[in-house]
Amino acid sequence: MHGNEAKRKEWAEKRLETFRGSTMHFVRSLRDQKLQQEGFRVTRPVEGFSVSAAGVSADGKPKFTQSTQYEDVSNSEYLSFPDNKAKLEFKGNLHITYLREMEDLEYVYSTTSTDIRKASYQTSLISLRDSSVFLQENGSFDKPLGITFQGYWSWDKVGDMLPYDYYPKSE
Repeated sequence: MHGNEAKRKEWAEKRLETFRGSTMHFVRSLRDQKLQQEGFRVTRPVEGFSVSAAGVSADGKPKFTQSTQYEDVSNSEYLSFPDNKAKLEFKGNLHITYLREMEDLEYVYSTTSTDIRKASYQTSLISLRDSSVFLQENGSFDKPLGITFQGYWSWDKVGDMLPYDYYPKSE
C-alpha cells in the first residue's frame, strides 16, 4: 500500500497492536519457548470445591460450591520437538492468557447479556480436534482445522489477520 509517512506509521502501529496477543504471536512464542517473556500464561482448569462467600448454611454447616481454579502448565506437558519440529499435543483444554493487553470493550459487550462486567486480560481456550498439530515457524498450524479456539481468539475475525511474513520490528 502507498501512503505518506504518517499513514505508514499508523499502519505499522495497528499491525503491531494486532500481532500482540494473537495466535501468531502465541505460536511463535511457544516455538521459541518464550511464552512468559512475551506475556503469555498457560493454565488448565482444576475442578474442586471451596467454601462459598456465604460461609454457613441454615443448619450451621459450611456451604460448599463448585468452583473452577486454574493451575499453570509447564510447556513440556504439551510441547515437544520430534525431528526438530514443534508439536502441540495435549488432552482437554488449555487456557491461554495474554497478560499485556486487556480485552477490547467490544468483545466484553458482545459476551455479556444483562450484567456488564469489567474487561480482563485477553483469555482464550484451545482444544485439539486431532491428536496433535505441528507449529510452523511463521506462526501457523500445519492442520488449522485440528485445533479449536474459544474466548478471545474466537472473536478475532479475518480482518484482524496478518500476513504470515509479518514480523514486528524490534523495539
